[in-house]
Amino acid sequence: MGEGLDLFDRFFRAVHGVEPFAWQRALAQRVIEGPGWPAAVDVPTGFGKTAALDVAVVALASQADLPPAERTAPTRTFLVVDRRLLVDQAFDRARRIAAALETSQDEAVRQVAEALRRVGGGPRPLEVVRMRGGVTWSWRWLASPAQPAVIAGTVDQFGSRLLFRGYGVGERLRPIDAALCGRDALVLLDEAHLAPALVATVHRARALEARAEAGVLPRRAPRPVLLSATLRGPEAREPEVLRADAEAERSEAARRRFSASRRLALCELGVRARDGRLALARTLAQLAARMALGEGGGIERIAVIANTVEAARAAFEELRAAVGDRADVELLVGRCRGFEREQRGLADRIREAFGAVETRPARPRPAALVATQTIEVGADLDVDLLVTEAAPLDALLQRLGRLNRLGLRGRAEAVCVFAPALHAEDPVYG
Repeated sequence: MGEGLDLFDRFFRAVHGVEPFAWQRALAQRVIEGPGWPAAVDVPTGFGKTAALDVAVVALASQADLPPAERTAPTRTFLVVDRRLLVDQAFDRARRIAAALETSQDEAVRQVAEALRRVGGGPRPLEVVRMRGGVTWSWRWLASPAQPAVIAGTVDQFGSRLLFRGYGVGERLRPIDAALCGRDALVLLDEAHLAPALVATVHRARALEARAEAGVLPRRAPRPVLLSATLRGPEAREPEVLRADAEAERSEAARRRFSASRRLALCELGVRARDGRLALARTLAQLAARMALGEGGGIERIAVIANTVEAARAAFEELRAAVGDRADVELLVGRCRGFEREQRGLADRIREAFGAVETRPARPRPAALVATQTIEVGADLDVDLLVTEAAPLDALLQRLGRLNRLGLRGRAEAVCVFAPALHAEDPVYG
C-alpha cells in the first residue's frame, strides 16, 4: 500500500475521532516503515497503550500485497493482560476498529478493510475474540489461520493454549490452538511485570521456534512486545524501548496529561497487628469521607484502594455509613464475579461515573469507588481524590495513574495510609 504513516493518521482519525499522540505516530512509523516492533513500549498511564492494536492492524494491511513468505506483520495480534477489566477494555477497542472496518465510508478505513480481506481471503476484514473467564466464545474461535484477528485475553487463557494445555480445549484441538497462539502472532503483553513467567515463556518459545522452523516458516515465531507504564528490570534497560517524549507531544490533551499535578501525603497509623485491619479500613473510609465532603468541595470522584478483599469490604461499609445519601458508593473486588457485575449494572455504573473522558458531566453528588488491585493496572478511570493503603512503589505508581488521569484538575490529592504493625512485616506489601 505504501502510504505508511499517512495512512495510519487518517485511519486513526476516522475510527477514533481524535489525532494520535506523537508516541503513537512514532510507533506506527517504526512498525510500518521499519525497523519493526520494539522490544517494549514504555509510556505514562493515560497515554493510550492499546493504540498498539491500531498500529498492528494498519501494519498488516500495508503488507497485504506482499507474498505471505515476505510479510513481517503477524496475522494475529494478541493483547494479553492479567486483569479481566483490561481484557474487556481492549476487546471493546478492537470491536470498535472491526465495526469501522465493516461499515465506515472513510477512504482510509475502506482501504485498510479491503487490504485485510485480501490477506484473509474472506468477507470479514478483522475478527475479534475475547478470552477470559466468565464469558464464552466458540471453540473454533478462528475459521482460518489466514484470518486477520485481534484477540484480547488473560494470561492463563493465552499461556495455557501456547503450551498445548488450553483450558477447556480437547486434546485434538490443542495443537491447533497452540499454533494459532504461537505462530504468526504478535503478543502484546500489557503490564508485563504482573506476569513474568509468561514473558519468559513467550521469549523462550520464540527462540526455540525460530531455530527449529527456520527453513519451514521463516519469521513466524511469536513476537512479544511489552507494554507498560512502569517498566522495570532488564526490560527497562533494553535498547529497543519506545518511550513517550514530552517535547514531541504537541496536542493540548497530551501536554495536560504530562503536566498533571498530583500531591501525595503519608498518613502513618499506629495500630496493633491483632486489630489493625479493621482500624485501617476505618481510617481509609474516614479520610475519604472527610476530604470528599469537607469544606471547599469540588471533589466529585473518589477512589479508595485496599490491598485485600477483607479490607476493601470493611472500608466500603464504613464509607457508606459515613456519607449516607450524600454520595454514591460502589465496591469492586476481584471476587465479584463477572456475571454479577453485569447483572447488577456495576460495570456500567463504574464506567459512567469514573470513566476517563475529556468532557465529564457534573455530578449531582460525589461518587466513591472502593476497590482492590483490580483497578490498579491500566483501568481507564479518572478520579479527583485517592486514598490508598501502602503498597510497593510500582503499585503506588499504578494507583496514582487513576488520579487526575487526564490532567483536568489543577491539582489532585492522594493519601497513602501506612500502618507499621501491618505493613512492615507483610510478605507481600512490606
